[in-house]
Amino acid sequence: SPDSWLLLHQGRRDGDFAMLLASVNGAAPQVVSRGRDLGAGSFARDGKAILVPRSVEQHIAMILLADLKTVIPLTKDPGIEHQPEQSPDGHWLAFTSTQSGHSEVVLTEFQDDGTKVTIGEQRLPVSCAGGGADRHWRKDGKEILYTSPSGQLMSVSVTIAGKSATLGRPTPLPITSTDSGGWGTNSTHTTFVVVEASRAVHQTFRVITGR
Repeated sequence: SPDSWLLLHQGRRDGDFAMLLASVNGAAPQVVSRGRDLGAGSFARDGKAILVPRSVEQHIAMILLADLKTVIPLTKDPGIEHQPEQSPDGHWLAFTSTQSGHSEVVLTEFQDDGTKVTIGEQRLPVSCAGGGADRHWRKDGKEILYTSPSGQLMSVSVTIAGKSATLGRPTPLPITSTDSGGWGTNSTHTTFVVVEASRAVHQTFRVITGR
């Protein structure tokens, strides 16, 4: 979560899949949902809600932490929509969509007037024609990282001006496809943790600093 006190993750309860909300203070995790209907997503930037993919509808929804039983639909595009993440300023939403026929990272406006939450009609392609997934915003909102279909980690510059966004051309980072079998990064995109042979019995984690 934005205040670093909560962790949203998938787990099991009573032998079934569940989405859990855990606290770093050691309290028992809270069950957000049971079964496979909702996947683990990300926290809204204000820390008051979570953005999640709906497995059955294959779209993105929002759940207020104050009312975990109410699921608010956000998207309804053709294809599968998942991996949502709000921009640092809260005004944009990046997510993965298969509307074009393959997985792409796209960007759209996120609107919250305090009473109703909606997203814009336009879908700006972050990953362009090459496709991609696993997006990650830099904390200043000026860059999005994603993974290409070949496993290459890619960088796209983002320029926000009012209600418009301009995206740069995807640029590969010096992290090879074998490195990015699994990866994580810090908020400034200057340190990376990568997993070699992510599905192997014995795994190696490496820390890469700099770009």
